[in-house]
Amino acid sequence: MTVTFGVVLGWGLLGCPHTGAPAVFETRVVDAEVRGVLEAAASSLDPLERREALPVLIRLEAAPAGGTWGARGRYDPSYFVRRAVIPALGHRAEAEADTLLEGLARETSLEPYTRGLAALELSFRDAARWRAPLAELAAATAADPELLLLAAAHAGDAAALARLGERLATGELPMDLSLPRALIRCRLPLQSSLAAAVEAVEPPMAPSLAAAWWVADPVAARPWFVAALADPDEDLSIEAAEWLVELGAASPGPAASPVARALLDLADADTAEAIRAAESPDGDIRLAATRALGRLVQAEGRGGAARRSLEDLASSGALPVRLAAIHQLGRVGGSEAVLRTLLRDEQPRLQVAAAVAWVGR
Repeated sequence: MTVTFGVVLGWGLLGCPHTGAPAVFETRVVDAEVRGVLEAAASSLDPLERREALPVLIRLEAAPAGGTWGARGRYDPSYFVRRAVIPALGHRAEAEADTLLEGLARETSLEPYTRGLAALELSFRDAARWRAPLAELAAATAADPELLLLAAAHAGDAAALARLGERLATGELPMDLSLPRALIRCRLPLQSSLAAAVEAVEPPMAPSLAAAWWVADPVAARPWFVAALADPDEDLSIEAAEWLVELGAASPGPAASPVARALLDLADADTAEAIRAAESPDGDIRLAATRALGRLVQAEGRGGAARRSLEDLASSGALPVRLAAIHQLGRVGGSEAVLRTLLRDEQPRLQVAAAVAWVGR
């Protein structure tokens, strides 16, 4: 049984950055069981399920701004879910999406970083149109204004860029990865401020800000990563390696932690190495193996040992690894039988992940 509804073309369902291009619609036949899983998850009491399902439904629905799904995401009681739907609304070119995003950006009862993420989407949609309104919002926000300042700066406001640089340099920043990820996305000239932030910020935030610094100025950031990789603190070494892998950057030096070394080696591992990593007792290495296997499956095509290993990881084991493997199956396509089984799994989060992957393929 199937149902038909509009699909946005050119959307990176599994994480591509929004480019600001207009949404284009086509009619596509979508499996009714998949749609049912997504709709049930969008109404779940569990915000983790709503966070996964609502962005997909917003992007798929032919009605402007995702119709009722867009409105439900905008007014969801969890800021965690609202943050997840903001990029989906950013992919919609209709005026109704502007209205929903502006409402989030202006809602002073929300914490500032959720507002800032909505404002940032507006800056990507039409910088000239939103420059003055976003500058006003940033200027009027005293507590944790960094993301609102970033949005205004990205839209072209010089005063916001200067104030953001000053805020970063103090290191007095919330423990929230939304800011460094947004800085990586925007790539504004903040090298000296990021260098100061890495030294001044609370230690758990240093690796993510160092990643933003690396994107802005890899030569200047290199010594920090060399030292972090070699640090006897295993957590720091692993986190530095994880960011380098995420950025697609070559390691600037040796890693002290065996796990960090394995993560870096998996970035260009062959099939046999990736399969061995998939059998590791270490969860971080198995997670990295899912990424390596996804890369290898794309090279192999529909068959092959890498796909079988990835399907095995999706079918049993620890939940985080299974979710990561399902995500990769959505990226590479195929594996319909495995995804169909997972749609009927007793764990709702696996059902939702399989539905998202089914649409993503």
